[in-house]
Amino acid sequence: MSGGRVVTSIPMYDPAPAMVNASHGVFSPGGYESWRFEAEEVKEGVRLSIGFHIGLASQGEYMRRYRRFVRRPLSNIPPRPNEYCATTFVAYRGTEILRATTWECVQNDVEVSSECLSIRMGEHCVRQGKDGIYRIEVDGANLTFEPCAIDRPLDITAMKRTLGEEHRWIVAPPLCRVHGSVDLGGLSFDFEGVGYHDHFYGPRPFLERVGRASVGSVFFPERVIAFLMAGGKESPDEVDGSVIEVTRNGVRGIADIAVDASSGGTLRFGELLVLSDAEEIQETAHGRTLVYRARAGSDEGSAIVETMWATV
Repeated sequence: MSGGRVVTSIPMYDPAPAMVNASHGVFSPGGYESWRFEAEEVKEGVRLSIGFHIGLASQGEYMRRYRRFVRRPLSNIPPRPNEYCATTFVAYRGTEILRATTWECVQNDVEVSSECLSIRMGEHCVRQGKDGIYRIEVDGANLTFEPCAIDRPLDITAMKRTLGEEHRWIVAPPLCRVHGSVDLGGLSFDFEGVGYHDHFYGPRPFLERVGRASVGSVFFPERVIAFLMAGGKESPDEVDGSVIEVTRNGVRGIADIAVDASSGGTLRFGELLVLSDAEEIQETAHGRTLVYRARAGSDEGSAIVETMWATV
């Protein structure tokens, strides 16, 4: 109660849609929701990352409007996440980017369901059928993600110590068998591999409280480990993280884990994962992409890490 008036808090998203992996309908200024599909094809040595985004932070106008609104809320129209939608498609081979495309989409050409995972952004779409299989169609790839098992979705608060209670990370299926076709212009092939799918959402920009943040994953023979990291604006060497491990049998997660960044370029996620020997793939105005040598127990592989930083 304030000055005799009852003050009620209006939720900025639906915390409990009909299906946890469906849209949470985030509508707060600066909010976001993203669905990401990652897969690796061993024969061609190609990694794919496909994303469907509402409130994509790398769309600079969205963040500029958000900052203007925060500074002078009575003088500026609040930007809504659904004004800034995009599909992204990146294909990697080692330290080479074979293709990187972002298709921005106007609000009236976007359909997102709160009942099930069904998203259409222009000509690009993903839908989960009653059989549990995810079917993705984007320019350059036509893929199915078939879960190897049925498990309860993992829903954790991402980096709670650093970011608070507001940012959620969902992993719905365990490891998936992935197959279909890929056309990268000069390289076309049938895709047979493994992959996983995750889902992020929050009511305000991910980078609002931190100086930088990273998202990455590494494919091992029988599992995928994915992770988030964030460094504070005042103490950039203090890094917090969240980690998930995806296997054929299920998913487990660690919502908060201290990341040891004190050994030069080596990053240690407790006893679970060590990243070292980074090589830069690319750098843009919004961040950079690195590939690390990754080690988890006796498993070794390559982790692709995308680091984003706050821009003015």
